Formats: sequence, C-alpha cells, structure tokens
Amino acid sequence: MSQKDDLYDLVRSLSPSEKRYFKLHADKHSSSEYKRHYEKLFDALNNWPEQDYDEKEFKKRNRGKSFLKNLSAEKGYLYDLILKILRNYNSQNDPEIRLQEMIININLLINKGLKSQAYKLIEKAQKLADDTESFNEMQILNDCLMKLYRLAPGDAKYKANEIISRGEEVMGKWALNQRALHLRIQMVHIDTENLWKRDNKNVSAIVAEADTLMTAKGLSRRAALSLLNVKQFYLIHEHKYTEALSMTQHWLDKIEGGNKNYQYSTEQYLVTLSNYLMCALRSDRVDLLPQAIDKIKELKTLSEKEEADCFRMSAQYELVYMLNSKDRERSSKMILNCMSSNQSGHLLINS
Repeated sequence: MSQKDDLYDLVRSLSPSEKRYFKLHADKHSSSEYKRHYEKLFDALNNWPEQDYDEKEFKKRNRGKSFLKNLSAEKGYLYDLILKILRNYNSQNDPEIRLQEMIININLLINKGLKSQAYKLIEKAQKLADDTESFNEMQILNDCLMKLYRLAPGDAKYKANEIISRGEEVMGKWALNQRALHLRIQMVHIDTENLWKRDNKNVSAIVAEADTLMTAKGLSRRAALSLLNVKQFYLIHEHKYTEALSMTQHWLDKIEGGNKNYQYSTEQYLVTLSNYLMCALRSDRVDLLPQAIDKIKELKTLSEKEEADCFRMSAQYELVYMLNSKDRERSSKMILNCMSSNQSGHLLINS
C-alpha cells in the first residue's frame, strides 16, 4: 500500500539541474564513506519506477543495500542535506535566501566579537533588504544593531535614537504591507467559499480599504499587487471586466515604465500578465492577447519552474486566441510555433 513519504516527494520535486547540483556538491558535506550510503539512497528514490512510494516494496526491491541497515536515520540525514544544498543552489538567484544567509553570518560575527565586520555586513544586508522590500529582515537587522549597541554603546556605529527611529519606521511599513496582504487573503476566502452575498458588507469594506491603501506611501510591490488582486476579484465578480482590464493595464504601465518602485520579479510580472489576459478575454478584447503573449515569451526566467510556467501560460492563451481570433495569419503562425515547441520536447499541461 502506498504511503506519504516526505523524502521521496522532495527528491521527485527536484529539477534536473537541481539534481545535478546535488550530485556535484553533496560530497562537500560528508565523508567519502558516508557519501556512498546517501548517494545510493538518493539514486534509489530518484529511480523509483512507481508513481507512489511504498516503503515495504522499496525495502524489498533494494534488499542487501547498505542504506537499509539504518534507513530512518539515512533518510533524515539525506532530507536535511538536500535542503541545505538547495539553499546554496537557490541563493545564487534568490535574494531572500541570500539575505537570510547574511543575517546568519552577521550573528556569527557578533558572537565572535568582530563588531566592525558585523557593521559592514549589516550595511550590505540593509541595502539588499531595502531593494527586496523584506520588512521582516529589516527588523531583524535593526535588532542586530541594537545588540551591538548593548554590547558596546561607547563605540557603537549608530546612536540609540537612530536605531529606535529606524525600527519604528520599519514596523510602520510592515504593518501597512501586512494589512494589504491580509485584505487579499480575506477576498480569496470570500471567493473560494462563495460568500459574496453573505459577506456583502465585509466585501464593501475590504474594497474601500484597498482603494485607500493603494495611495499610501511605503507600499511594497507585493502589497500593491495584492491590492490589485482585491480589486480584480471584486470587479470580475461584478462582471465589470472592462474596468478590471483598465486597472490591470494601469499597473502594467507602471511595471514596464522603468519606475524603480514597481520593478516586479518575473513571477509577479507573470501574475499581472495572466490577470491582464484573463480580463482581456472576458472583455471580448481578443485583439490584446498577442502582444501580452509575446511579453510572456520574452520574459527572462531564472529557473526551470519559471520557464515552464511561462511556456504553459503562453501556450494556453495562444490556443484561446486561435479559437477566437479572425486573424488567420497570426493564428497559423501560432499553430506552427506550438507544433515546433512540441517537437522540441515541451509538454502542454493543464494547470
């Protein structure tokens, strides 16, 4: 009988490039003798032919293998090792992971009494936190400054009032952005549970607050996108697709206009384009689809997941365009492109 297994699910979730990275770097984290055990276990799980994991059958098929002697411990070690190596892999492209690593290093330097080095790294981390609008990490970095001040107030780099003032500013921004994210969660719940009629007054209050927050200073890109989603949920439920389309176009103009305050990540930009395509379709503006589809194809992706998401979305809307458009020349080109992509090994999978 199949059963849920966290390690098996983790191994199977890895992309081909992540698996290669694991193979290349795993030996740095363990002795050569132990390396043979977990590598064999990794290969056995990776090559497991069944869709679901069955531990009894797994042990039966791998009878005599060294990793079976203490399978529970081996699996625990391998699970932690994969996550450790994944952090290293993703830190190259994920600023949030890199920021977490910097905070760990800052605390190590503080504990070692290397205050000047800690201050230097804090300043670098603060810049990265500001760029990524990571308010939780901003507060943690401010706590590090407070810790340094407590340890040596006489030679602290910043005055107490400066540290306190920055902490209060960060907390204010954090509260503002958290409220925006909470509004979106509430709206998603209402939509998912179909509570529009029952929570009619609450919906009106949420939309009114979202309108107010959209003009607030200190709103992060993520929070701004959340508020946009709140408005879209409402407008689409009210069948006001043209207004939803206009609002999404407004945000796209900000994102694409080079304004530093609206430099979205690939994932965030893809979400906005997806909303734009959906609103255009509901507004019977099929003519707007080709340009948005081309933008998705031109996105620079940082991972295989992002690449797959972009391909899936562009392919789905190309199909929609082909079925609804009178532009036969464009439709024919899209059909040929889809055929060419499929021959290259891409799979069109419904999300």
